[in-house]
Amino acid sequence: MQSIVTAFDKPWRERVDEIWGELKAVVAELKGAAVETRPHFTYQVAESYDPTRLRNALAGIAAGALKFEIKTTGVELFHGNDGLIVYLALAPSDALRALHRRIWEATQRIADGRKPVYAETTWVPHITVASGQIAEEQVALVSELLVRKEHRWTMPVTNLCYVLDTTAVNSDWIRFNFG
Repeated sequence: MQSIVTAFDKPWRERVDEIWGELKAVVAELKGAAVETRPHFTYQVAESYDPTRLRNALAGIAAGALKFEIKTTGVELFHGNDGLIVYLALAPSDALRALHRRIWEATQRIADGRKPVYAETTWVPHITVASGQIAEEQVALVSELLVRKEHRWTMPVTNLCYVLDTTAVNSDWIRFNFG
C-alpha cells in the first residue's frame, strides 16, 4: 500500500508522540502510530501509484499551494477492524477540502486500487495516535487519560508526502513543500 499524506514537523510531531507515550504507559496492547510512522494525516491510500506521474502531480500541487492551518477538535475513539483506533479529529476547513479534492482528481488516472474511504464524500480527516486490540474495560482507562489534557490545536499544513510503503516502519517518504 502507498499513500499521500501531510507530515507534521516540530513541535506537533512531538505532541502526537507524547499522546502515544501516555497511552502506551496505560495500555500495553496499544500500538503507537507515531512510533510506527511519522505523525501525519492521510489524504489517500492506494495499492500503487505510477511513481513518476505521482511525483510530478504532487510537485505541481505543492508548488501552487499556500501554507494554511488546520484545527484539531479533540481526541476521539472508534472500534475498527483492527481494534480500537484513537485519533485527533480534524475540522475539515475549505482549504483542506480543496487540497484533498485536487489530490483526488490528480490521482484519478495514476493510481491503482484507491481506497474509497478516502473519496471526497467519505473522507474523515484525522491524525491516528494509537490503535490496537484492547479489552473493553481498558477503553475507560484510555478515555480517562485523554480527557485530562486539551487536544484542540491549530497546526500548519506545509507539505505533501508520498509514502512508498505504508506497511513498512522505515518506508521512504518523498516530501513536497508548499510554495
